[in-house]
Amino acid sequence: MANQTMTVTGNIGSTPTFKTGEYNLCEIFLITEEYKNGDNGLEAREGSQATYQVTVWAPRDQPQALEQLKVLKKGMRIEVSGAFKAAPYQKDNGETDIGRAISCSPSDIKLKLNRIESIQMKPSQRDQQGMPPAQPAQQYASMEAQLPDAGQMPGQFDHQNY
Repeated sequence: MANQTMTVTGNIGSTPTFKTGEYNLCEIFLITEEYKNGDNGLEAREGSQATYQVTVWAPRDQPQALEQLKVLKKGMRIEVSGAFKAAPYQKDNGETDIGRAISCSPSDIKLKLNRIESIQMKPSQRDQQGMPPAQPAQQYASMEAQLPDAGQMPGQFDHQNY
């Protein structure tokens, strides 16, 4: 049976794990739920929770491709698109069950901003090297000086008399 491509959105259930070496990958445990409008706003539908084991693969010679995923933490909401397949896994009690698995590349993971409270940027390389901030090109400043006033623009729509 061929793999099917699917897209799911859910919350990260535990801190993602990274493995490098012969294979470079990131494993993410994703939990999805369906929601409905209820008396108290949006409520999760009972029995609608599904879990997915997401494996993000990077080329063997490019382990740095996974660096962008190191910002992911438990509870963050993400969207994943990739190849879906049923995969066996072992439960805590030792029994084997069939679970849902998705394989994808780093570019197939999108951070959803629903649960983000703030974003802190690291200093730019320019700041770290003590360089002055970039200045707008002088050519643009001289072009602005040559633009006519809005009242002098040919073909301007006269909205007051229409």
